[in-house]
Amino acid sequence: MTRGVLATLVFLLSLYLIAAVILSRVQERMLFPAPTIPAEDLTEMARIAEADELSVRSGEEILYGWHSPAGGTHAVLYFHGNASYTAANILTMRAVNAAGWDFICVSPRGYPGSTGGPSPGFLRTDSLAAWRHTTEALGFAPEQIVLHGRSLGGGMAGELLAEVEPGGVILESTFRSMAQLVQEKVPYFPMGLILKYPLRTEDRDVSAPVLILHGDTDEVVPVAHARALAEHFTHAEYVEVPGKGHNDGLLQDPVASRALRAWLDSLR
Repeated sequence: MTRGVLATLVFLLSLYLIAAVILSRVQERMLFPAPTIPAEDLTEMARIAEADELSVRSGEEILYGWHSPAGGTHAVLYFHGNASYTAANILTMRAVNAAGWDFICVSPRGYPGSTGGPSPGFLRTDSLAAWRHTTEALGFAPEQIVLHGRSLGGGMAGELLAEVEPGGVILESTFRSMAQLVQEKVPYFPMGLILKYPLRTEDRDVSAPVLILHGDTDEVVPVAHARALAEHFTHAEYVEVPGKGHNDGLLQDPVASRALRAWLDSLR
């Protein structure tokens, strides 16, 4: 090998390592792009939606959430996606309430209304804080609670499954693991070594029923992830919605909305 070729290889390797370091340091901004919504706007949206605002302590942070009652005997604890916030999920709230279930949505730290910012382990810490608030402050028994995670929220629900046993789980438009998804998006870097947030939902299992909803044209989280989750979970019902992408309002489709209602009804 000539000295020139060796120098070129060293240069390319240096560029590769620099890029890997940059990916490692900016991943919070890439994975958790939270919108900015003033607190007074959140309060006004809660008033219009007739939802009760929640303040949930998680360590040193205060998490913002909504509670929309619908009878008070069963509840869906909902975790939203990575560019979302409480009020952006009103249609899901309405669908859950129409089925006779309370709707509880708590935003993790760094998202509108919640203090702090992302750091390793925060999704499990914050999801556990939301669970404790639901069981202790709101008084729901674990078997009365369904976890519902959409997109990133599915990974958040997966983190919580390492700690609790709910009455059911809904995984909507989510990944088998964040590590697998990111590796598919950035195939030339060892993302398994770089990623601080692997979120391996595929490593969890529960004895409770699981409903998996996914659009077959999802361009963000390929439908293969949902099919793998459906194979993994012991008691999974899988509903694939034709013609729906990641941000096409899956639960506005009658196929998904009917499946959600029937599945929730089966747990009452």
